[in-house]
Amino acid sequence: MNKFPSPLTTFKRTALMALVPLLAAAAVQAEKTEPKAKEKITVQAPDSMQDANLQDAHVDMLLLIGKDGQVADFVTLSAPSAELLEPAEAAVQEASFTPGENDGTPMPALLEVKLPVQGGTQDGKAIEEPQYAISNPKNLDQPLKAVEQGQTYVPSNEEGERIFGSAVVEFFVDRDGTVRVPRAVKSDDPHITEAAVMTLRGVHFTEPRIDGKPTAVLVRMPFAYNKPKEEEQQAAQGKQS
Repeated sequence: MNKFPSPLTTFKRTALMALVPLLAAAAVQAEKTEPKAKEKITVQAPDSMQDANLQDAHVDMLLLIGKDGQVADFVTLSAPSAELLEPAEAAVQEASFTPGENDGTPMPALLEVKLPVQGGTQDGKAIEEPQYAISNPKNLDQPLKAVEQGQTYVPSNEEGERIFGSAVVEFFVDRDGTVRVPRAVKSDDPHITEAAVMTLRGVHFTEPRIDGKPTAVLVRMPFAYNKPKEEEQQAAQGKQS
């Protein structure tokens, strides 16, 4: 269902492996440095926009930079036009960064960037309001629905023992229905976070639209991994005896 060449498949495992240490490090107070692009990143306007006034135009994106300095995942937050989305995404996928550090150790990190747009003309009226931006799910033409469900992962520790608990994961749904930059805002255990994120990576949603135009939305979803009732009953009986 994906219309674009690199959304879920390319970043699926890479983004997950970069995300888990990020979540684990969030609770640790340490000296941190942000990732930095090794070269300036710009967005080349397509031929269809060469007559548009793109002076001071930029595309805002949220990037997940892995420990290796490569972009593990991304989402476009706003753009003057939807026609700039593919050029912007191509630009960040080709970019290389100095990774962020936590007490001198390379760590995955989220980075918000503003990418200047090259091309267009300085004549005419500039585009003042972004034509593409993150939207409220309530404002969509049709409610957001999961149309493809992959594997459901069960949290377990290194010894293979199941872990029970809950998590709340925040993520974006891109214009093509792809899950982007999932991160736990609440979790009982890092293994639960990992299972929830891996499960989400296999989910594909309907393409969000407002007035027929592409958009992206920010969603929060709870995950609960509860003990089977039989195990709870056995545990209760054991306590009574």
